[in-house]
Amino acid sequence: MLLATLSVRQRARALLPVRYFSATAFYSAGHNKWSKIKDKKGANDLQKSVMYSKASHEILSAARMGGSSDPAQNAQLSAALKKAKDLGVPKENIERALARASGTKEGLGNKMVYEALAFDSVGLMIECWTDNANRTLHNIREVLTSRGARMAPVKFMFERLGRVTVSMDANAPNPSDLEDKIFEIGLSHGATDLPERPDLSSSGRYLYEFVCKPEDVNSLAEVMKLNVENEDDLEVQVAEIVYMPSEQQDLEEAELKHIKELVDALEADGDTSRVWTTASISTAS
Repeated sequence: MLLATLSVRQRARALLPVRYFSATAFYSAGHNKWSKIKDKKGANDLQKSVMYSKASHEILSAARMGGSSDPAQNAQLSAALKKAKDLGVPKENIERALARASGTKEGLGNKMVYEALAFDSVGLMIECWTDNANRTLHNIREVLTSRGARMAPVKFMFERLGRVTVSMDANAPNPSDLEDKIFEIGLSHGATDLPERPDLSSSGRYLYEFVCKPEDVNSLAEVMKLNVENEDDLEVQVAEIVYMPSEQQDLEEAELKHIKELVDALEADGDTSRVWTTASISTAS
């Protein structure tokens, strides 16, 4: 009886533990000057290539995990497509990924998840989509070895969970009411953790990350999408299955730099979709 008299926010706090996970978007003259310009352009081109490849992998993964290549029937895929467009991925790249997603399951390749350890304590989960498992394993192992890391069982350091991210415009006229609305939806449709109001993102929006069981992510995202599509200040941005560290590790600056470089090198491989780590760093998901 007492519970029924509480607000949505109070019920959420009473019934569910609160965890907040943040994600941020991924990081003289003459001949010498021209060389620097070329080097910078080359680095930017490589970064774009990696980003485009990663976006394509996420589209393929969402199509398979969500059970449909039709974004109208697959909230995970719809969110992946929106994310790719927001990142500026060229239309032809998106269409090519969708064409692959619409083909046979064999055309999508196989998902492989590799476990690795760095500094004998930092766990990494490396998700890949590949049409040649031997090639991918060789490449991933080579990157790990060259940076002092190794294959090792670390899955126990992570939880496999669903995550649905809803964004709210920072200038929304009634933020508390909108929060109550999405919290109510989360409570009623499988969210196991509800977020605090996060810091403002670089895009000028608040990002609320709802955690659920992996099997509930598509239904939660779909219900969220249906209920916020008429709200100009709310938008479902991401629906995905992730490996969240059970406990994040704070590292010294030198170690943190090394881990970031290792993650960058792993993500630069064309077969790599996503990398998660127990190190406390901001990464793009």
